[in-house]
Amino acid sequence: MAWFLNLSTRRKLLLGFALMAALVAVVAAAAFLAIVQLRDSQRRIFERDFANAVDLMQLRSEENCVRASLLAMLVSTQASERDVWSRGICERSAATAELVRKLRKHNPDDAVFTRDLEQIDALREAIASTRDAEIIPRINAGQTDEARALVLGIEEQRYHKLTALAKSLGEHAVADARASVARAEHTAGQTLRLLFTVGAAALALAIVIALWLSAAIGVPLRAVAGIAQRIASGDLTADVARAAPGRGRRPGQRLSLDGRAVAAHDTGAARRRGRARLGLERDSGDDDAGGGGGLGDGDGGEPDDGDGGGGEADGAGREPEG
Repeated sequence: MAWFLNLSTRRKLLLGFALMAALVAVVAAAAFLAIVQLRDSQRRIFERDFANAVDLMQLRSEENCVRASLLAMLVSTQASERDVWSRGICERSAATAELVRKLRKHNPDDAVFTRDLEQIDALREAIASTRDAEIIPRINAGQTDEARALVLGIEEQRYHKLTALAKSLGEHAVADARASVARAEHTAGQTLRLLFTVGAAALALAIVIALWLSAAIGVPLRAVAGIAQRIASGDLTADVARAAPGRGRRPGQRLSLDGRAVAAHDTGAARRRGRARLGLERDSGDDDAGGGGGLGDGDGGEPDDGDGGGGEADGAGREPEG
């Protein structure tokens, strides 16, 4: 950790924010991957599994309607009614062919499904060929017994095979849809657990980083603030490096140097003031010494008066000589 403690405050903050950004990126990436998986699962369910089940159910419904229309033509005695039933059969046969084409398009990579679908399509074409070529012409011609034999014979066998295959494929599609739903639920559960785990780890790491940065930056700054208060109160021996040792090079170290510079400056100023006071005291002492010498001269002048007195005495002594 010495390398981190030796970094400047700016680099420490940048490193901390970079780690937090990396954690956010990890959480975002996990969420994105989970959303993509859920999207693909839902697309498979709605565009393939459920669509297959619905289309196969519709195919069975159309074949049932064709079968019912053909039986209605057998019992119908009016040509207009038979024409109506015949047009309905043609429309529903075209719808069945479109459903087979749609199912083939939606399941190109499912070999089992494609094989069964091909059997359904072959049976459908055989039913349509016999119906259009033999049954309907005989019904229109009044040969209902021959037409009924075909409808209740080979056509009925093909019809039951077709509906059985369609039912089997429909059940298979429903099972696939349920499996897809289960996989989607499992994926959603895994995604929630992953997001919770990664989010909790990111939060814990963010708390650790915050405490780490607080210890690496805040503690030295508080120490510097305390030392600054001591310097401001007149304690010029304050030293940040001694107050918070063992933390490498920190922003407070520079302030510690500044504090020592301030202390040195104040010490120099105090010394200059002391020299100034000493100079003033010395000048005052010289003035006092000069005043004492004048008084001594005045006292020494008294003998001069004595000399004058002596002169007077000499004058007095000279008078007798006159």
